[in-house]
Amino acid sequence: MLSIKKAVCGLLAVALMATPLLGGCQSQPKSQSGGGANSTAADSKTTENSDYPKKTITLINQFAAGGSSDVLGRALASVVNKYIGATVMVENRPGGSGTIGTDYVLKSKPDGYTLLITSSGNFTTTPIVQGAPYDPVKDVKHIIGIESLPMAIVVNADSQWKTLEDLVNYCKENPGKLKAGAGVPGGTNHMAWQRFTKTAGIKTNEIPFGGGTSEATTSLLGNHIDASVLHPTEISEQLKGGKLRMLAIFSDEKLVDYPDVPTAKECGYDVVVQVNKGISGPAGLPDDIVQKIHDAFKQTMEDPEFIKIVQKTGDYNYLKYETGDELKTDLDKMRDDFSPLLKELGLEKKK
Repeated sequence: MLSIKKAVCGLLAVALMATPLLGGCQSQPKSQSGGGANSTAADSKTTENSDYPKKTITLINQFAAGGSSDVLGRALASVVNKYIGATVMVENRPGGSGTIGTDYVLKSKPDGYTLLITSSGNFTTTPIVQGAPYDPVKDVKHIIGIESLPMAIVVNADSQWKTLEDLVNYCKENPGKLKAGAGVPGGTNHMAWQRFTKTAGIKTNEIPFGGGTSEATTSLLGNHIDASVLHPTEISEQLKGGKLRMLAIFSDEKLVDYPDVPTAKECGYDVVVQVNKGISGPAGLPDDIVQKIHDAFKQTMEDPEFIKIVQKTGDYNYLKYETGDELKTDLDKMRDDFSPLLKELGLEKKK
């Protein structure tokens, strides 16, 4: 009997001694859990981004001043500060058919302080033709689509060509004589012209312009070239002032601002080319910063002050909101559409 009591007492003693140890084991995951450490890091990152922006945000325009990207960018910068809570400035970094400015943004720190005024060519045709120091798919984060601009065939108002048919007939009678400012080889302007001349069955003397379409506009006004492919927004003042004339629009429908100008389709040439513009940044931008930038620019698009500005610049009727993913889809489709023509023209850069 005594031995049984001793055994029971021994077991109770062991149990009592083990209780603190078991309690320690149970409490250990709470003090050393990986979740606690990760939560601290995540909270720190969230806190770091929650006060974005803390300094000036720079919008890079990869073309020369005065072009469509520059005009749109400055209109956006003048209003978006109200919604993003910081000064936004436009900086021009032209060259390399727009690849220099684009590369500058995509190689910048992904912190939301260096953004790009997106233009289709630098993510579609230009990298295919001349190559680019960046990957047009992997190195970029498209944030918001803002505008979709149609291309137009434009001549000097004093030229002999009053209609698109006049110009086509002249080219057929004088192959290679008409001097066309068609942008850089493989650029969106150039591809629009190539698609048109191929469809119309004509040959022209193409004059490249690498610093942006503002150079082509100046040459057109000075009669140094005979025709060019331009965005109506870039030449709205010259059109209204009677200095330039649009012969046709590469669009599915007529433009609200220019109802008397026919589409190329109406003239018998099935050519539709539009340029998407928006805001993009380097890959790796944190999602919360992307959302802040997106929301600020979307609010800007609906702001009465911004609308008043773009009505004056001629951009208003071309505004087209898209999410970043929708903008990416449009650019991917354009790249796929133009690739066969680039290959046919022998413009695909050899690897």
